[in-house]
Amino acid sequence: MSLSGLLPLLGETEQFAALLNSLGAPRASTAVIAPDPATECTVATIWRESGAPVFVLTPNPESARKLHDRLFIWLGDDAPVFHFSESEDIPFERYVPDRGASHNRLRALAAMRGEVKGVKQPLVVASINAASQATLERSVFDSS
Repeated sequence: MSLSGLLPLLGETEQFAALLNSLGAPRASTAVIAPDPATECTVATIWRESGAPVFVLTPNPESARKLHDRLFIWLGDDAPVFHFSESEDIPFERYVPDRGASHNRLRALAAMRGEVKGVKQPLVVASINAASQATLERSVFDSS
C-alpha cells in the first residue's frame, strides 16, 4: 500500500506548477527546499509529474537513506528508486570495499543512463558525500 493517491493534490497547486515549468527546460537544475515532513511527498510528486529521471542530493548519508526508504511509502514497492550510497573509504587504510555499496552505486549509474531493464525514469537519491566520491572511470563503466 502506498500514499501515491495523495500526490496529485500537491501537483495541482500553482506553486508546484511553476516549479514543474522551471524543471521542463533542457538540462534543468533547480534547488527545492521543503520542510522535513514534506520532503518525501515533494520529491515523489516532482518525480511523478516531471516524466524525467530525477537525481536528489541530501546533506548527509543518513538523510539519503531515510529519504530513499520513505519514498517507497509514497510511490509503492515497485518504484524505480535507487540509493547512490557512499563508499566507506578510509584514507591510507587497507580495507575490503563494501560490495553492497558498490553494487548500489553501479546500479544507480546504470539506471540514470537508461541501462536497467524496465526502468525508464529512475529516481536516484544520494548524499553530497556519496556524489563527490569517484566510482570508476567512465571508459571502464562504458565497456562493462
